[in-house]
Amino acid sequence: MTTDAAILFGMLLDSPPLINGNGNGGGGYTDETLTFTGDLITDAVRTAGVEGDGLTPPAGVGIWPAATNLVTNGGFETNTTGWTATGGSFARDTTRQFFGVASGRMTVLTDSDSVASAALTVSSAAVYTAQTRLLIPVGKDVLFRILESTGTTPLGSVTVSGTGAWQQATVTGTSTDTGIVVQVIDDANAGGGYNLWMDGIQLESGSIATPYIETDGGTASRLAGTVQQPVADLFTATQGAAFARIVTGFANTNTAVVGSRVMLFGDSDATSQQIILNTGAPGSISVNRRNNDGAASHVIGTPTYAAGDSLSVLSAWTATTIGGALNGAAITTAANTSIPTYAATTLYIGSRLADGVRQLNGRVLWWATFAGTLTNADSATLNAFGDTPPTWAQIKGALPATAELTSLWPAVDTTYQKAA
Repeated sequence: MTTDAAILFGMLLDSPPLINGNGNGGGGYTDETLTFTGDLITDAVRTAGVEGDGLTPPAGVGIWPAATNLVTNGGFETNTTGWTATGGSFARDTTRQFFGVASGRMTVLTDSDSVASAALTVSSAAVYTAQTRLLIPVGKDVLFRILESTGTTPLGSVTVSGTGAWQQATVTGTSTDTGIVVQVIDDANAGGGYNLWMDGIQLESGSIATPYIETDGGTASRLAGTVQQPVADLFTATQGAAFARIVTGFANTNTAVVGSRVMLFGDSDATSQQIILNTGAPGSISVNRRNNDGAASHVIGTPTYAAGDSLSVLSAWTATTIGGALNGAAITTAANTSIPTYAATTLYIGSRLADGVRQLNGRVLWWATFAGTLTNADSATLNAFGDTPPTWAQIKGALPATAELTSLWPAVDTTYQKAA
């Protein structure tokens, strides 16, 4: 990941708690509130339908780094300014759209290639990623590509075969020029006389495609998103566990991202006093606990995954060990007695420590914390819940009392449950 996915603890807002029974074995919870800041991709954003990841709710909370869409007219909401066409025609169309109320329609007139292009100004010698949604008739192939404005060799290119439904296309390349052209090209199909549509077009720095940022006449930016949870009564530095079901926005082979330590969990008030769970090159996921001494991490796994895959990530620790597991596997541990001493009152879910960087680059589907000891069987049980957030009663009924569930966030809005 180009950024770290850290899970740190957040602020408790002042709303009267609602006491609920857990429905299984006694002990209830109160409804509490997380603190959301920045531009998170929530179900409310998805329902508005103007920008975001384009998924159907419920789809968790997307926690992404800051980004800027360099395509000045990515949604064609009012016009097609900035776009040109050759070998065909290009127009705004309000009868079909993926985001907002309009899309760009390219009419392929002949058997020769037809091209829709937008020329953009960028920084030189940098990695850029472009994305679009395309609606292409069945039987037609389209190229989506980026190239330097001074040449004709694509920096990145992908062929998209028509399905008659909207689909996403993404390309990444490195520019050595200060100009990039984004193109959608009819790929020499047999015969013209058809239309294809494009929407949600974005060019951004970096090697992953983050959720679409709406533009209609100028570039636009998204603020880095953060989710904060109060740390009090969740666990201690000498005993506890945290579980996250996430969807990655990158592949484990993307060394530009995973090599920069994406944090998946972190409880800290400084980088020298912390319990963290993070990625590292070449795609490993590790848990680390230290007290200003640079204590070594313990690798809990090196999974293989593609962008859009789900992962279950469990971290656990005692006074003498740190450990964890991936996707329901057995928990592995390493000796560690480096107990942090910090005054942090909040953690961040999906970004690093208190500096709000190294965002998850993906979505949290649900998140739980524990004050007790988890077993290999518990790891498998939590993973078996899958992408659908379990209820408090379901977790309490499936795990032994020794696990001591302390919080559960279904990742729908700011509401989470905390043990009463």
